[in-house]
Amino acid sequence: GGGTQARGRMHPLPEEKRFGASVVEMHYCAKCNHGTRFPRYSHPGKLMETRMGRCGEFADAFTLICRALKIPARHVTDWTDHVWTEVR
Repeated sequence: GGGTQARGRMHPLPEEKRFGASVVEMHYCAKCNHGTRFPRYSHPGKLMETRMGRCGEFADAFTLICRALKIPARHVTDWTDHVWTEVR
């Protein structure tokens, strides 16, 4: 694998919007230049289905799971735009 490179953002398609994607990042293969859409979903079910996300998406899902299990948890974002879950 030659790895991928992020190159810009696109508007989400109607189906992506349905599951809370407000933006779609475009990633391209460094060797063949094949493009892959990376919708930034906010819907936990869609996140679990696609298994694709970054710290923000998975922090959302983990915080939701903790709260559903009555485990005190909070969603945290710092000034560098990093996101995580704190569990007490």
